Amino acid sequence: MIFDIHCHILPNVDDGAKDGKTTKRMLQRAVEEGIDAIVATPHYSCEMEDEEIEQVRQKFLMIQKWWKEKEPDKELYLGSELYYSEGLIAALERGAALTMNGTRYILVEFPIYLNFQNIKKAVQKLLYAGYIPIIAHVERYERMKKLEMVSELVDMGALIQVNVSSVIGRNGFKDKFYVMKLIKKHVVHFVGTDAHDTEVRKIRMQACLQYLEKKLGKEKAAQILEENPRRMLEGDELNG
Repeated sequence: MIFDIHCHILPNVDDGAKDGKTTKRMLQRAVEEGIDAIVATPHYSCEMEDEEIEQVRQKFLMIQKWWKEKEPDKELYLGSELYYSEGLIAALERGAALTMNGTRYILVEFPIYLNFQNIKKAVQKLLYAGYIPIIAHVERYERMKKLEMVSELVDMGALIQVNVSSVIGRNGFKDKFYVMKLIKKHVVHFVGTDAHDTEVRKIRMQACLQYLEKKLGKEKAAQILEENPRRMLEGDELNG
């Protein structure tokens, strides 16, 4: 069972799927790519109004119902890609910012040029508040591209997600090399498509699965693509 824990698949709620037709094409693409479960992770910032959050929930329920009728064996979960700011913890506590399937796990995005010390302080605050941060597409942070920095965040209790496009080299050899270095050092816990559409930032998974199995073996690939996501969505601790 293959999970995609980072996908902008809900229609017209962020810069992802622009309408219902795009969403349905993305879901069909997911089936073709062998994905069994998706976490819809629309962008969230603390400036969003309550009406926008309710719209996200309603659109999720609509798409979840449609996909379940079409593909009974597939699952759609709701989360968010949370843009970190000082008000995020308060937004989480009042239920405006959504966790991953209602668990303590949260997918968090930071400003791309934020320095390591500020990211570290943010992770500490989230952990102290009782949440388990999953750092989204860690390979993007220009001032944190060192294994030692990522390892320190993991030792603190953070979890790490990388994008499929980086694993398979679509963002260049440098990112691919760096991401594989992190994976081989066991500091990557999840892979997500971070898909936004059906053309440029589209769902890709099969090439990633094959690459990970070739480089790491089937057991380690399954841990990243199946076991860790399943345990996370159930609110359980990860085994590694």
